[in-house]
Amino acid sequence: MTTRSSKTARAVAVAALAVLVGCASGPEITRALGTSTREARLALELAHERGPVRGRVVGPATAPAGRDVEGRVLDVMGEAVRALSVRFTPDAPEPTPVLVVSHGLAAGADPCRADPPLTGDPLRVTAAFCDETGAIGVVSATLESPSDDARTSLYRRLARELFPDLYAERYGFGRPPFNVYLGATFGL
Repeated sequence: MTTRSSKTARAVAVAALAVLVGCASGPEITRALGTSTREARLALELAHERGPVRGRVVGPATAPAGRDVEGRVLDVMGEAVRALSVRFTPDAPEPTPVLVVSHGLAAGADPCRADPPLTGDPLRVTAAFCDETGAIGVVSATLESPSDDARTSLYRRLARELFPDLYAERYGFGRPPFNVYLGATFGL
């Protein structure tokens, strides 16, 4: 026999779980056909060995008051790349590939062009990693809100999607959990 309070508690728990699942999803990230995020990661690792990697921001991006927009976007993207301490900067040497973060890129436009056509929709964000032959990897998503937190979160998600951690592919298994107890404590 269930009581009214247990039914109410169960309903509240289900509603809270639904809210958490809805909040965690975020905007859908799409990949451009003919590009590879795996290849983008490998190219980033090679470029990173030579030093900072070039980056630029195209379109009407915003940043918190008093901040350099391009520098802030590139910093967030660099911090979000897993298992690699990369720094994106507009001042890196020319021969390196370039990360291009476009706001409002027109559908079907080449994100690697020096001056790509924009649609005027600043909520559409595209991240592309390009070399002299064109795009290596391209991902994009539409912001649900123009807030600073939403933009920062989206930049992080785009960086993680564009430059995925290849640990499992290289070593055949995922990263072990921290502090696994197998008779003794192991972990990273």
